[in-house]
Formats: sequence, C-alpha cells, structure tokens
Amino acid sequence: SIVAGLIERKGEVRAFVVPNVQKATLAPIIAENVMPGATIYTDALGSYNDLSAEYKHFVINHALEYVRGHVHTNGIENFWAGLKRTIKGTYIFTSTQHLERYLDEQIFRHNNKEKRDAARTRMIIKQTDGRRLTYRNLIQTMSDQQARKKAKLRAATLKRLAAKRRFHLSMGG
Repeated sequence: SIVAGLIERKGEVRAFVVPNVQKATLAPIIAENVMPGATIYTDALGSYNDLSAEYKHFVINHALEYVRGHVHTNGIENFWAGLKRTIKGTYIFTSTQHLERYLDEQIFRHNNKEKRDAARTRMIIKQTDGRRLTYRNLIQTMSDQQARKKAKLRAATLKRLAAKRRFHLSMGG
C-alpha cells in the first residue's frame, strides 16, 4: 500500500492511503489540503512537476541532496520514520484493510506530540463517548456510508486548517 502525506512546517500532518503515485491521484489531495499560492517543498517525484502553476514550489532531489537551505522534506520524513518504527516495532504486521486506522493513530500521535500522555488519553476518552466498536465492525471493510462519514469529518478538519499555508509534501516509502 502507498501512503501520501503533507505536513505544515512546525504544524500538523495529514496522510492518506492512496492507490498509486500518479498525478491524477495526488493533485486532488494537494488541491483539497493546500491553498493556492502556498509554498510547497517536495521531493523530485514527477507527479509534482506542474505544482508551480498554483503554488510556490521548491524541489529537493534526494539522489543529489537532502537539504538546500530552507528546501527540504525533513518534517514529513520524520513522520514516515515514526510510522515505520511503530509498524515494525509495535504492530509487527499491518493489514491493508486496517492501514488507514494505523495511519490515523500515528497522525493523532504526531499532531498531539507536545501534549503529555494524560492529556492525550483524556482527548481519546472524550472522543469515545457514546460510541461502541464491536469485533464484527472492526473486521468488516469500511462501508460506503462509513467512508462518506469519514470523508465528511476529514473535510471539516481540513476546512478548519485551511488558513495554514506552508507544507512539506512527500510520499512514504
């Protein structure tokens, strides 16, 4: 499975399970998450070639260098490293069916890393109020209704974060 991710410099991360790394797949994600005119730092993936039309686009070619002044993707690379450590060290195995759940957990951890464990635990407990997850629901694939609900929640979050303007963009590998 492939995961695409964006991170605002010194800000929140957003990541998505995607079917491929083609421009047709990535462009809508970028458009939904990054305001036109924002500054974007990417690696040299060809799918990002036309970003300069809408954004201030800086490219770092990892075959040649990892940092050139302020041009780097270190923020998202840090997120990928943490995600990989968790998958290999804690979960040992992750199924494609549940990859989005593992990803959501790591997004939550990353976006709330400044909070103490007790504060994060309280946040999680508050979010479970009135909800019940049965084993049957856990192992089922996401229904269309669940997918629409999740997309609606994600859109609301993105709307709230729309004012943020600097992002790193990279693919997890």
